[in-house]
Amino acid sequence: MRISASGQRTVLVTGQVGEAISGNTRGSDGTVYYSVWAPGNAARNGVYAIGPGGSPQRIAALPADSGPNGLAIDAAGRTL
Repeated sequence: MRISASGQRTVLVTGQVGEAISGNTRGSDGTVYYSVWAPGNAARNGVYAIGPGGSPQRIAALPADSGPNGLAIDAAGRTL
């Protein structure tokens, strides 16, 4: 969800029942990276990116029974 300075809320991404976002971070270009923990669903489990005005894309698949516990970008902005 994006929340503007005036408090206006815009939903960017929705998940499915039983899923959880287990981490997120924002790149200097405005791209938001987040991980989806979708127990038992290898097709949804992974790390996603959504650029300003874009749609979400899975950039890293993870096994159905695993998921990261938080995300960060290094100071140089090159490594997630």
